[in-house]
Amino acid sequence: MTPELTVIHIMSHPPAYEEYANQPRPKINWDTPDGSWVGIWGYAWSDVLAIECRKADPSIAHEIWQPDLRADKVYSQELFPGVVHRLIPAISKPVQYGFKKKYRLDWSNMVNRLTRKKTQTQSVIRTNNFDLVRLIGESGAAGKIIFSYMGQIRFPAQRIFALSKNFPAKFNLIKEHRVFKKAIDYISAVTYMNDRYLDSFRRHYKGPLYKITMGVDFDRWRKLDKNSCRRKLGLPLQRTLIFTSSRLNGLKQIDRFITVLKRLQDRHDFLFIVSGHGKRKYEAYLESIAGPLLDRNQVLFTGYIGDDQLRRYYCASDLFVLMSLSEGASVAVMKALACGIPVFSTDVGNTAEVMREHGVGRIVPKKDYGIWEKKLDEFLCGDPVPVLPVAVAKKHYHWPNVAKKFNEVYKRLV
Repeated sequence: MTPELTVIHIMSHPPAYEEYANQPRPKINWDTPDGSWVGIWGYAWSDVLAIECRKADPSIAHEIWQPDLRADKVYSQELFPGVVHRLIPAISKPVQYGFKKKYRLDWSNMVNRLTRKKTQTQSVIRTNNFDLVRLIGESGAAGKIIFSYMGQIRFPAQRIFALSKNFPAKFNLIKEHRVFKKAIDYISAVTYMNDRYLDSFRRHYKGPLYKITMGVDFDRWRKLDKNSCRRKLGLPLQRTLIFTSSRLNGLKQIDRFITVLKRLQDRHDFLFIVSGHGKRKYEAYLESIAGPLLDRNQVLFTGYIGDDQLRRYYCASDLFVLMSLSEGASVAVMKALACGIPVFSTDVGNTAEVMREHGVGRIVPKKDYGIWEKKLDEFLCGDPVPVLPVAVAKKHYHWPNVAKKFNEVYKRLV
């Protein structure tokens, strides 16, 4: 089928080569003339969303454009029929941000490429960078732009009056807010995941808003026998297993959760399993503060693991925890819901909204660590955590349902 429309998903960040420095190259990779290499992992959210939308509607083609600081030319790979990921050469420029120096991408190469492509196909641009939106709009390179919030709603004015030791950076925020005000004039629609800061955003943006999250495949993420999974993973059958899966960084507050567990280690027989990876320095930091739990075999760091193994860890667990400071809609929690696992979560993101609406899970304040300890202690003493019915979770988060909503927005715009 010849595509009626092409959606160009423009990613706002380069490939995370540093985070994957201690791992093999992805299957899709190329050597570069300077002796380095570039690669495509293929499971960024833009990739996954594009593939699922293409499955749901073959009349829409998808391209993922990702800026790459290593690339000397455009490198392309078809990830799925009708879905192509392109690495676009990019450079970053230093910007003085108050007392600090930051690096920002120069989007000129991306905008020039869009200008050349404009007459070739009917297209919708989807991105989450206001500076890029402004540049695209001013260039006339695209008629329809969707701004997609991948996390919670954020814009510069929210931070102008916030307390900060880096006070001179407020001037940067004022400049960024001016860019934001120009950018919203070029936005045709906004997708967002949760209602946090929605009212504030509405005071600036009056156009169409669509509440749509990412998703998971409920045919793949499904409940398995707990003891069978524990045996295959070599995990104890009788202990209480608490599980989390995420990128390892400060936003996820796993260090805070470990500190709470250390206060409970003498009272309860549990094993806390941490799946995921991050920068090596931060991984080492987590292992150092978890020392007393490691000594007692009460914490296990699995590193990054593939989906089949990951699903067994979910299904082997008695409780899934998400202690993040900020989320759009936690896909890790969606997987737990699909597997029928009880969820202990901070009050962030769409998944917390849905669980609260249905009176399930344990939702705790994101920085009240005393409440974390109290509620976790109650669970370990036998207080059950209600589980969201899988049918309800599927209605919200099953990929075909999510992809249908995105495709409806794409077609409505054109």
